[in-house]
Amino acid sequence: MSEGVQDTVRPMMNARHTPRPGGDRRPVVTASNLLECLDLDRSDFPKRPAADSGRRAELGQFFTPIGVARFMASMLQVREPPANFRILDPGGGGGILTAAAVAELCSRPERSRPADLHATVWELDARLADDLDRTFEHCRAVCAKAGVTFRGEHRRGNFVLDAAAWADDQDLLEPERHPRFHVAIMNPPYRKLGSDSAERSRLSTAGIETSNLYSAFVWLALKLLAG
Repeated sequence: MSEGVQDTVRPMMNARHTPRPGGDRRPVVTASNLLECLDLDRSDFPKRPAADSGRRAELGQFFTPIGVARFMASMLQVREPPANFRILDPGGGGGILTAAAVAELCSRPERSRPADLHATVWELDARLADDLDRTFEHCRAVCAKAGVTFRGEHRRGNFVLDAAAWADDQDLLEPERHPRFHVAIMNPPYRKLGSDSAERSRLSTAGIETSNLYSAFVWLALKLLAG
């Protein structure tokens, strides 16, 4: 068992389990245990994408532990969220950072919660699609308990190529098609960008000169934030 899974299972040992149809005794998902439930659902999650080390290196995949995800979400400064609150999670993996943000927002006082929460997660690795779908299902259940409407959107394109195109054409953007985000929560991939890569070329066209994928993610996320 990996260290991350051990840390997750330990606090769940004493959790109250509610029987579900078919004898399933997993704990009912709440804002307080959302991340632990996700980790239990996918105990082999860190191993599956990493099985192909070449593919992992190609994508720059480094998955965020739940403790780090929870800490990052705790720093979200949202005192008076707009009714329709939009979260950006580029390179989201299985959606652990989105789930952390949802858990954090739904655990806050009612006046500090948005009425509608829309999370847009970019993830290029098709092997993580099912995990992301389950994350959205859990997030929707937690939000419903908090009186919040949740919508999860999985964008399967390349975040750098997509976002650079948006940023380059920002004066012509149609708000209905490409609304801006209120917060971004992310653990960008770590990888060098080759001088002949499609990402490097597209970034340069948008006026961004960098040889590092991490800095490209940060710059583009900032460009897509409202205000």
